Amino acid sequence: MKTNTLKIIFVMILLSTLPAACSKDENNYEDKIENSITIKDAPVKVEYYNGDALDLSGLVVELNMNNGKSKVIAFSDFDSNGITCLPVNGTILSSSITEIKITSSQGKTVVQAIKVNEVLVTDIAIKATPTKVDYFEGESLNLAGLVVTITKNNGEIKDVSFTDFESNGLTCSPGNGTGLLLNNTQVTILHTSSGKKVVQPLTINKVLITGIAIKTLSIKTEYFVGETLDLTGLVVTITKNNGEINDVSYTDFESSGLTCSPINGTELLLTTNQVTISDTSLIYNIQQKIKVFESVLDIEGNKYKIITIGNQTWMAENLKSTKYNNGDIIGTTTSPILNISGESTPKYQWAYNGNDDNVSTYGRLYTWYVVVDSRSICPTGWHVPTDDEWKTLVDFIGGESLGGSKLKEIGTTHWLTPNSGATDEFNFTALPAGSRMGDGTFKYIGEYGGWWSSSEEYNAWHRSVYYAGYNISRDFIIRHVGSSVRCIKN
Repeated sequence: MKTNTLKIIFVMILLSTLPAACSKDENNYEDKIENSITIKDAPVKVEYYNGDALDLSGLVVELNMNNGKSKVIAFSDFDSNGITCLPVNGTILSSSITEIKITSSQGKTVVQAIKVNEVLVTDIAIKATPTKVDYFEGESLNLAGLVVTITKNNGEIKDVSFTDFESNGLTCSPGNGTGLLLNNTQVTILHTSSGKKVVQPLTINKVLITGIAIKTLSIKTEYFVGETLDLTGLVVTITKNNGEINDVSYTDFESSGLTCSPINGTELLLTTNQVTISDTSLIYNIQQKIKVFESVLDIEGNKYKIITIGNQTWMAENLKSTKYNNGDIIGTTTSPILNISGESTPKYQWAYNGNDDNVSTYGRLYTWYVVVDSRSICPTGWHVPTDDEWKTLVDFIGGESLGGSKLKEIGTTHWLTPNSGATDEFNFTALPAGSRMGDGTFKYIGEYGGWWSSSEEYNAWHRSVYYAGYNISRDFIIRHVGSSVRCIKN
């Protein structure tokens, strides 16, 4: 009986505990069911710029359970609580991302809004000017050394060298390497996407000629009245303010900013004695001397320059004629070197060494007997000068001692060095035609020039000049000698 009573008491105690146990299990289950997830604290940073990394520091969510309880979870504990974010922390953001989706372990979600701004350039400024900012027109733009500072709305400040302009969206106008004009006074640097720009000033200097010098004379420097100016062969050296030194041929004068006065092709007057080459501003110029002569023709049509010295008018060239003025032939020897010293009154003419190529420059050599022949070897209105007429010339130019220098052609084109003191200041242009001896030998071309007078005293009076002398000599010459002739106007 006692045993049954104990059993009954045990069962009653056991039954009395059952409702409490069931109630406790029911409460634990409710604790584990999520009703929702909410954001308790937004991340510290919710506004970004393109390219920034997502930073969820400071984010706190609250899990709300079915039983009314809640659980606060910081971002650092998301992983341990099965909470995920999309996009994940550290993601590089673009403007298309506007929210962060936070998902609990039971699939409950909440959204955290963020703002991702476009990164924009707000300003560009020149930090370092190009090494070269001062140019002459025509030089090529060189932007080496140029640095600009780009400022962006995200606070970024970046220095960009010219070599990196393209990769940073920068362009220049005019572009590097452009040949500069006078109106290219600035370079515009443009940030193409933002439209922001900055200007780099330039100084463009006009290229000016600062000096002109003649390098090569024109081929033709002597003319007859009425002939046209021919500047073929003329070359000048021009110096410019940009340091350039250029040789310019006449054909390129216009394109190089040079002018001539008189211009090529001008019909020349006796008074024209120079061509002036100038820059277009007429500040710098140089003169090429030219000589314009009146002329006379001999019986054969050979044309001679004539000059006036004092009151006398002379041929400025040695006679070339092979005929007397009446048309008769002036004879020559069958051999240029024939000995004529035994003849009594030889009347001959020769080209030096018998070579007619010498005639155009030096004229012909005549015996004195030709000079005084009544048929005359000079053109009508002209004659071979007398000794007195030679004396008048020599006195006018200052006397015998320096007379040779004043009459000789300048330079050593025809005269041997040193051609002492030659100035040719009266345009007589005495040339070293040499002479032919009576025995048939030709001598002294390049060294000596001599001219007959029509006067005689024992032998014939004669004038001569010498390559190594300054004077003009008055001397007797054997009449059989071949010498040059200058005619003088009646």
